[in-house]
Amino acid sequence: MKRLLVLIMTSVLGACSTPGPLPPVSDAGQAWERHSQRMSAIDEWDIEGRIAIRSYDDAVNANLRWQQEGDRYRILLSGPFGQGAVSLRGEPGIVRLQTNEEDAVADNAETLLYQYTGLLVPIESLKYWIRGLPEPQQAGRQTLDPQGRLAGLQQDRWKVRFRAYNQVDGHQMPVKVFVDNHQLSVRIVIDKWSLPAS
Repeated sequence: MKRLLVLIMTSVLGACSTPGPLPPVSDAGQAWERHSQRMSAIDEWDIEGRIAIRSYDDAVNANLRWQQEGDRYRILLSGPFGQGAVSLRGEPGIVRLQTNEEDAVADNAETLLYQYTGLLVPIESLKYWIRGLPEPQQAGRQTLDPQGRLAGLQQDRWKVRFRAYNQVDGHQMPVKVFVDNHQLSVRIVIDKWSLPAS
C-alpha cells in the first residue's frame, strides 16, 4: 500500500467485549429520532481503538486515536508502541498529513490519504458513521435495530454495519463499525470513547 505499509506496523484487530443486548423498544422509529438527535449534538470526542483497511491486494492494521473538536480533528494511526505514526490534522478547507518523513497538505483528507495509500477512505463520512449516524449530505437507506439505533446503512456506494454499541456517559455509542464497498473494507473497533462532560 505504497508508503503507508512502511509507516504502520501490523497489529491484531481483536475482539472488543461488549455487554449483553438491551431489551427492544416499543417504537424503534421514535427511539431513533431521539437517539439521532442526541448523537448529532455530539461534536467533540476522543476515541481509542483499532482500524483495519483492506483492498484486493493490500492490508494495513493500525492503532487508532481520533480527537474531534467541532470542525477540527486529529487522527493518529500507529503501530505497536507508537511505531510508524501517521497523523492527519484537519479543519475546514485544509488537512495536513505528517509522518517522520513526510509533511503534506491538501484541501480534504480523502485526497491526501489517496496520494499516500492509493485508497479512497471516506474520512468525512466516517465522522458521522462512527457516531452511528448517516452523513446528512448524502442520500441513503438505513435499517434500525430493536433498540432504535442504526444497524445498517447504505450511503454513497458504501455499506455500513454497526456490529456493537456500548453505553458511554448515558449515550449508546458504536464500538464496532464495518464499512465496505466493491474496492475497500474498513473495520473500526473502538476500545474507549471519551465525551466532554455535559
